[in-house]
Amino acid sequence: MFPFVLPPPTGCSVSPKWDGRNFVLGDQSTPVLEYSENFAGWSDDLTKLHEEAAGRNHPIDIASRNDALAQIRKYMKHPQAVIMEIGCSSGFLIRGLKKVFPEALIIGSDVVKKPLYQLARDFPGIPLIRFDLLQCPLPNQSIDVLVLLNVLEHIENDVEALEKVFNLLKPGGFLIIEVPAGSSLYDAYDAELHHFRRYSLAELEGKLIEAGFIIRRKSHLGFLCFPVFVVMKFLNKLLFPRKNKEIVRVQANSTSHSYLVALAMSIESNYLSHLSLPFGIRVIIVAEKKENHVGKCEDIGNKKCGQTQTSVKKNQTFFEVEYQRYKARVESIDTYAFIPAALNMKLQGIQRLLDIGNGGVFNYNTRLIGEVIGLDLFLDKLVLGDHFPKNVSMVQGNALDIPRTLHSFDGVLMVMLIHHLVGNTVNDCLINIQQLLSEARRVMCPGGRLVIIESCVPYWFFVFEKIVFKPATLVIEKIMKHPSTIQYPIDFLFKMIEKAGFVEVKKEKIPKGKYVLQYGVKVPSWITPVQPILFSAICP
Repeated sequence: MFPFVLPPPTGCSVSPKWDGRNFVLGDQSTPVLEYSENFAGWSDDLTKLHEEAAGRNHPIDIASRNDALAQIRKYMKHPQAVIMEIGCSSGFLIRGLKKVFPEALIIGSDVVKKPLYQLARDFPGIPLIRFDLLQCPLPNQSIDVLVLLNVLEHIENDVEALEKVFNLLKPGGFLIIEVPAGSSLYDAYDAELHHFRRYSLAELEGKLIEAGFIIRRKSHLGFLCFPVFVVMKFLNKLLFPRKNKEIVRVQANSTSHSYLVALAMSIESNYLSHLSLPFGIRVIIVAEKKENHVGKCEDIGNKKCGQTQTSVKKNQTFFEVEYQRYKARVESIDTYAFIPAALNMKLQGIQRLLDIGNGGVFNYNTRLIGEVIGLDLFLDKLVLGDHFPKNVSMVQGNALDIPRTLHSFDGVLMVMLIHHLVGNTVNDCLINIQQLLSEARRVMCPGGRLVIIESCVPYWFFVFEKIVFKPATLVIEKIMKHPSTIQYPIDFLFKMIEKAGFVEVKKEKIPKGKYVLQYGVKVPSWITPVQPILFSAICP
């Protein structure tokens, strides 16, 4: 019995049924259910070329399959899980999955045809489905564990592919993914195998997070072999400027039968696999599709998501002591003078607005709105005065756990809030953003408007922030009054808003003047890459 309904293939009017050996479509049956094809990134001939050269026992491929099995064993939540390998080809991993997880439903899929039919003959009883991931026919939230080993690099639009993968997984489901490492190492070998790219760990991690995933584990495979691999790749660049079948045959075959490669991979698998290895031949990541939830943050891998206590305290102390000076600085800086006009246009006509992280500062004309609720974590510590407009009231509360008394807003506003929600790690910071957006959506009416103003940075600067996050946070906490912050790229936040379920997401730049604030200090805008951005979206 298949756990979900399969759609009819093209030209068929009935839904396929799995009988334990074949897919039954009316009075016909087939061991491979075919939906679509795409030869841009792989083909039957390439499967043959690679398997003739590397075989099924290449040391790094054995280590790859063993690592995938170990991660599934670690993260799989129940023995009857639905496990699908996308890009199963000749089924080397499928055999291992069936052996290690006998109670699970194992599904194989690929875009190639001949290897799937050969696998059906050699290893009957496994549902095999042929489809292009970008035209995925399977229902959303149908798979518990997805495995993609050396697949993503063959798909030109990898961002869309990861979105399809995210949709396929059930809430709480896991993705085991592996891609070739070293974006600068792309050569004729990669071109011949129809790789569109190689990846850095940071690039793949960023794309997974943008797709909505939480990263559980990240490392590399081929750590000990990597120095020799780099030399070989640069030699390939010098000697073979174009695609070349022969280097695939020669290099895959020679490394497949190398005692030293086998020894290095054995040592790595047995003694180093528990570490997060900083470089290697392949990037490996385990990512989770977080379960749907409302309310407080959950414990994530024994770490409590949410702001760290240090971040909360630093924010509280800074805005308690520096509040009036900080407010005066903001009002004196030309960049921030552009914000009210932009906000007034977006907020006009809203009847009930929740201003999250307000702090008693209104960067907009409150008379344009029916009722305004200002929410702030440190309300009891701030000296706000009593000259509030009649339609404004203040509530103390946490942006990551908005009080249940607050609901039914047709507008939610966040001005320069997101970069203050700092967790123990960069991943925790991203979880905080997901939680913030989830809470915002929870308290909104359908059709309500989300408005966010945030200082954003280029992607290269975000990568730098991630690298120095831990030491920089420690230094800032020790020597600066201002709390530690982390800023994000424009498209990164745009995607996160979309992934939170908002629609009609838009972004626009707010003009930069001569000065901006960085860590509470007035600095010339030309020395910093920050750019104020206004995001808007609709709650469906």
